[in-house]
Amino acid sequence: MRGHEPFVKARQSGRKPAEFVLVELAPWPRDREYRAGRIFVEASDAIDRLDLRFLVGCDVLVSGSDAPRVERLYTALQRHKARRVIANCGRVKGGNGTLDFVLDTEEVLTWKKD
Repeated sequence: MRGHEPFVKARQSGRKPAEFVLVELAPWPRDREYRAGRIFVEASDAIDRLDLRFLVGCDVLVSGSDAPRVERLYTALQRHKARRVIANCGRVKGGNGTLDFVLDTEEVLTWKKD
């Protein structure tokens, strides 16, 4: 997991993000502007072993293209007491987007492809 350090420091000083924390199941990008303010969970990261305590009470938005890993991270964030978790799984291929599912702990944005 990369990009989480600023969030950990903020929480240690008593601050909590006011907006959704963006977590992407993707490799750490080279583009500094793109990665700013995002957390990246890479393919080599064991989701069940991640220390996500810094997200207790936070709203988290997860995105990725590997359905089992998206679902595992969604579950892990709930276990670590994130306030709300929205997770979407999809991909862009040839300029066309495909959305497989959206999970929402508040069940407002939940959607599963038939």
